[in-house]
Amino acid sequence: MPTQIAVIGGGAGGVAMCLKLYDQISQKIVNNNSGEVVAEITVFEKAAVVGPGLPYSSPYKCHMLNFPKKIMMGVFDSTALDNAAEPDNGSVEERETIYNSYQETVFPPRHLYGEFLANRAEQVQKAAKKIGVVINFRKGTEVLNVKKLSENQLQLETSTEETFIANYVVLATGHMESSRYRELKGSKGYHHNPFDAKKALESFDPKKDVVIIGTRKTAID
Repeated sequence: MPTQIAVIGGGAGGVAMCLKLYDQISQKIVNNNSGEVVAEITVFEKAAVVGPGLPYSSPYKCHMLNFPKKIMMGVFDSTALDNAAEPDNGSVEERETIYNSYQETVFPPRHLYGEFLANRAEQVQKAAKKIGVVINFRKGTEVLNVKKLSENQLQLETSTEETFIANYVVLATGHMESSRYRELKGSKGYHHNPFDAKKALESFDPKKDVVIIGTRKTAID
């Protein structure tokens, strides 16, 4: 039976985990010509796309990376992965070309980095098959609860009313909603973090003052 690994969260952290697991498993498996599946990695993402997550899904060009592009690329680059990837169509290469086209800036827009992460997710999924690792992306599926059944088995309950048994569970939930200032929710003019940037901008009154509580990513945006 193949080892079952569940990754909760399909944003930047989830993609990074898939790449790391691929690298580690590929180092242990030199040749796997039998076609045997040695491991299955299932990534659960409540959004409709894997890769961008909340921080890198903003559509606005003015929302830029808060770390230099070189550092961000270095985390996800893998020579072995690039050599093994054989895209079925031009979508993967096209997205990476768009991201790399921003050579003139150190801090490209976040949405392009989200495209880059989606690229990496597709690449690692294709490459992993060659070493007997199946990566499944369960989009639009939220994990509601995790129960321990035994020493090496855990049960995941999902929003689609399915149960999934895994030997290992990795939490890659990323940017969590703030638990502070909840008492202000529902107040006129108050937008809790995280918020829909497009919807919020449409409701802002240009004649009113804006107060930002916090100094993290959302505040910078």
